[in-house]
Amino acid sequence: MQLVQRTFSRCECNGIVTMKAQISNPADCEVRGVIWFLQAENVRPSEIQRRLVAVYGEHVMNVASVRKWCTLFRNGRTDVHDAERSGRPSVITDALKQKMNRIIRENRHFTISEVYEQCLEVSRTVVYEIVTEHLQYRKIARRPSSTRRK
Repeated sequence: MQLVQRTFSRCECNGIVTMKAQISNPADCEVRGVIWFLQAENVRPSEIQRRLVAVYGEHVMNVASVRKWCTLFRNGRTDVHDAERSGRPSVITDALKQKMNRIIRENRHFTISEVYEQCLEVSRTVVYEIVTEHLQYRKIARRPSSTRRK
């Protein structure tokens, strides 16, 4: 659940006082839903963007993106959520994480280089990412004083 922070400001238009609520950090699909609704009412993209800025703040979406979404909705798109993107598949698998965890547990005084030498199928950067982010290992003890560098 996302908390929404609202700030209110006074707006006087034609002698009528109204209160404008500003919503920070809206979900992308929420903004697209508003664009879809206003585009269905034949509101111009520049006007849609102006209204979005009035409610969501100046960093909500630029006019070019509003135009793009208006075109997509006009051409029949009905989904306001991001589509799955095909990208480069991750080389980090559960089997690889288990293999590295086993290597680390066999030698608690490991270095990234030592783990990398036993897992040559991936880069040193991937080894570091698995060790620190996925397995959440971190350096706890310093080097013994007899082997410290001078």
